[in-house]
Amino acid sequence: MQAIAIYFWQLCLFRRHPAELPNRLSTAALILAIYLIVITPVGLLSYPARTFVTTLAIISIGICLQSAILYLLLLFKGVSTRFPSVIGNMLGTGILMSVLLLPVNLVLLQSETEILVAIANALTWAWLGWWLSVSGFILSKSMHISIVQGALIAFVIELLSVITSFTLFPSN
Repeated sequence: MQAIAIYFWQLCLFRRHPAELPNRLSTAALILAIYLIVITPVGLLSYPARTFVTTLAIISIGICLQSAILYLLLLFKGVSTRFPSVIGNMLGTGILMSVLLLPVNLVLLQSETEILVAIANALTWAWLGWWLSVSGFILSKSMHISIVQGALIAFVIELLSVITSFTLFPSN
């Protein structure tokens, strides 16, 4: 497990190539299971007003949209066989990035100090840029596109997930 965490950390630092992850459905399924186990509590802590079922539904919507769009793009680029590796890398780095953002989210939820909230907001924006860069890197190496194109694709997927989630589960 430690080797997997180190791999994804190094991928987030652009020191590994996304093709190094085994391109097997079993690997992607294992990463998906770990993703669900880790991201569900992170989501519940970050959004305490949401129920477990709502949180799980929102996570599932995001995974389904991301998987469908990425598969169609890989199919369009003629490299659909890379799907298990691509989705595994996206989910694996997503786990790491979400865990790193959790303390910042908790500060935003619990702090009443203006300067602390301002710092946490700035860190959230920095995190977003890093996440888009990592996602862009993974997609650029997997689809033979630029990092900027990959980051834009990741952003659009995330935007569609958020819009769909807020449409289906409006906040009270």
